Amino acid sequence: MATSAGNVKYCIIGTGFSGTCALWHLVRRLTDPRRPSPLPPSAVTIVTVERGPVSGPGYPYAKDNVQLAHRCNNEAGTMGIHGNDFVDWMTESKPWLIRDFPELVLETHPGIEPGEWQPDSREFYPRALFGAYLRQRFQEAVDRAVAHGFRVRRYVRHEAVDGRTTENGFSVVLRDLATGREFTVDGIDRALLGIGHWQSEVTGPLSGHSGHVASPYPPDAVKAAVRDRIRARRARGERPRLFVQGMGPSGIDAILSLCDEGEFTHTPDGHVASYRPAPDREPLQVVAGSRSGFFPPVRGPLVPYEPHYVTEENFAAIRRAHGGQLKVEPVLELLDRELRRATDGTVGWADVQSPPHPGAREKLAGDLRDSYTGDLVHAIVLKTRRMRFYSRLAPSEKALYDRLFDTHFIRTAVPMPAANAEKLLALMDAGILTTVALGYDSPPVQVTEDGEFLITYRSAGGEPAVLRADCVIRARAQDFGMARHPSPLVRNLLRRGEIVPHQEGGYATGGIALETGGGYRVMKRSGAVLRPSPHLAAYGPPVRFWQNEKNYAGAFVEAAERVADDWIETGRQVMEMKEFHYQDGLRVSLFNLDHKAVPYHFHREVSDMMYCSRGQITIELPDTGEVFTVQPGEVFQVPSPSRHRFVNGAPVGTLSRYVLLQIGEFDINFVPAAQELAERFAGRAKTLVTNGSVHIENRKDDITELADRFERVKPEELTAEEQRDVVEALRSFAARGTETEHPRTAVHP
Repeated sequence: MATSAGNVKYCIIGTGFSGTCALWHLVRRLTDPRRPSPLPPSAVTIVTVERGPVSGPGYPYAKDNVQLAHRCNNEAGTMGIHGNDFVDWMTESKPWLIRDFPELVLETHPGIEPGEWQPDSREFYPRALFGAYLRQRFQEAVDRAVAHGFRVRRYVRHEAVDGRTTENGFSVVLRDLATGREFTVDGIDRALLGIGHWQSEVTGPLSGHSGHVASPYPPDAVKAAVRDRIRARRARGERPRLFVQGMGPSGIDAILSLCDEGEFTHTPDGHVASYRPAPDREPLQVVAGSRSGFFPPVRGPLVPYEPHYVTEENFAAIRRAHGGQLKVEPVLELLDRELRRATDGTVGWADVQSPPHPGAREKLAGDLRDSYTGDLVHAIVLKTRRMRFYSRLAPSEKALYDRLFDTHFIRTAVPMPAANAEKLLALMDAGILTTVALGYDSPPVQVTEDGEFLITYRSAGGEPAVLRADCVIRARAQDFGMARHPSPLVRNLLRRGEIVPHQEGGYATGGIALETGGGYRVMKRSGAVLRPSPHLAAYGPPVRFWQNEKNYAGAFVEAAERVADDWIETGRQVMEMKEFHYQDGLRVSLFNLDHKAVPYHFHREVSDMMYCSRGQITIELPDTGEVFTVQPGEVFQVPSPSRHRFVNGAPVGTLSRYVLLQIGEFDINFVPAAQELAERFAGRAKTLVTNGSVHIENRKDDITELADRFERVKPEELTAEEQRDVVEALRSFAARGTETEHPRTAVHP
């Protein structure tokens, strides 16, 4: 599992929010003086891979993929990669942000004097500003790692296209997007798939159609495609019509991108007053549609509310009544009772499914009013969703929830910033924006012979109606079917069984399958069974249940912390050293090798005497070119001060253990450029050690006494099995020891 050089290599594929969080928390733990790693910094390599031109922002927050009006969908105080860090960063960076990017400040605080700006943890700042924060924090993490001696290899404008498990860890094939050249990064111990959101590939008659825009990002590409399509219509003095397929956050971004040729006016206190179309051209007609025909609610202060019916106790009662799993209807009954209790009977679950408003404008205006004091319905639905009940549903119940109810939870629990609501209302009042409800059984978008699009929707009376449009911008919810993922890396990992789609009882919930127990290691296929990957982890939109339970900023941070903790243990497992005795010139320690090797090193003052108690230990001596294999029960002494390393010579996945005795004043010196040394031993013949002996000076009685002591009293650091191994080792050293000093080698590193 470890690299052949005894190093630990981490790889982060995708350096947006997910990858930057992972890097920051990994480096923080690697450099934590309270838990020092047993590995020297030169033994740790961090590899990062990013398709874009810079690391940090990723796709959603890169300045070229967003425009000024695109806001974060979470309050600034919840967006930091730790704590309130985003707000703290804005406060620290205020002078240069005002100097270099005043428009990012004025977008959120229109009319304010930039010098008076005070970052507000309750505000929703432009995504480009958050991207600048991620970019700087990523670079700071890299700088900190390098300053501590860790090796960092960064690949930008590179795409990971394939990956597989090998004898030496995990290998990833990278493609240089500038040249097309492909090469392999191998020997990876842990890798993170931080590949973020995606849109499935477009198929059928819409594929390749110039008027069908597959994604609302980047906005410049959207506007360019639209401009080419509507040029002729505007030349005839006709008003172009554009259809935005989706009314969630991405749909709102698409609407604002399309309408940036005009301008919004503001009241003296910074609220949106109106929208003014560009005076020199026929204004666009933008139609937004979704299954319900409604926009999400509007964010306001989260209303404090303690659930009375939607509780873990009541969930447990449902599970007891249904074979240990939750069912949708009883959960919705609890939610309905909760809503009616909180609203004095005026709102129930049926009102969430079918909001009692004649249209999207009326609901949006009401939601905006409610946001000033806090939307109680939103707070209750959000709390219910955050209880993560979806993962506890029976497989058939998950299918039912996905088909009928998830859309209502997302629409209600994932609201928009108030500024976006004000802009949408201004666009409606200006006659630019209208909405339609597509219904839950609408046919796909059709294309006419003359290249126009036909969209079937439900009229106000519920009857089918048809809308004609010049362009369609796809901005609907993410497709979680892994088989339709556009990434060659994902497709190849699926093909190889390195990742598998999550399934329960024959139902594919969507997303990558993860280990049970709340961890983030992906499941891989091994023959006919599935088991956690020893190498790959993933979190965020690509993984199962994320869209239902964890799609908010804090969940990314929580996942990054868990992954970093798991990865740090990788380094500790490479050389799990238990030093439990160092007195009177005798130092005894025990090593569990779960990985391939420990780093090359040498001692000037002491000599390593080792006893193999489990597995098989291979000892490499670069200065003489020798390789020795030590089986359980055998001893070996390393010539001092020659360079050496101990390698787990057992089959991959088998633990090896050895006990080390050193006499004298302990010292250790790690060897740089270990990779070159390791390559010299690839395939070299090994000498099997039999009837080995060691030089124990005049300490035989002391060693025997130490064995007797450890047999009577177990050191608290050791397990009972390790205690027996230590006693056996010490008795072997005493029995096979020659009471002379170990002759020193002529080689001096």
